[in-house]
Amino acid sequence: MVHARMKRKNGMPRPWQQAIRVLALMAGLVWAGLVAQPIQAQDLNWVQQAGGALPNIGNAIAADGSGNTCVAGFFLGSVTFGPDPANPTGLTLTSAGVADIFVAKYAVGGTLPWVQQIGGAAADNVYGIALDGNGN
Repeated sequence: MVHARMKRKNGMPRPWQQAIRVLALMAGLVWAGLVAQPIQAQDLNWVQQAGGALPNIGNAIAADGSGNTCVAGFFLGSVTFGPDPANPTGLTLTSAGVADIFVAKYAVGGTLPWVQQIGGAAADNVYGIALDGNGN
């Protein structure tokens, strides 16, 4: 019997798994943009940046009925979201352990109303996110 280990000893996915997740997230972004609007030529309305010196990956994205977008993923070390008009200096999170989860909400215009951190001493990760019609 062949046994394949999906994660490294440090709990982090292998680089090829991260690449697949990034491609899947990008496909999800395109899909969410097409579903949220009538099928016609689309314009790019806004782009936001988040990142840090160590790996940080957005694994999931969902849009609510009002056009707000939530992105979920994980980060190591610290990660900064923004800056944007609502947060001129950006919002920085610092991991409580190996890796923590983030959930960030972006409003229709691309501003960042909030970002939440979830995690403990071990490596934490998220693989999906869903919102109801009320944005919950």
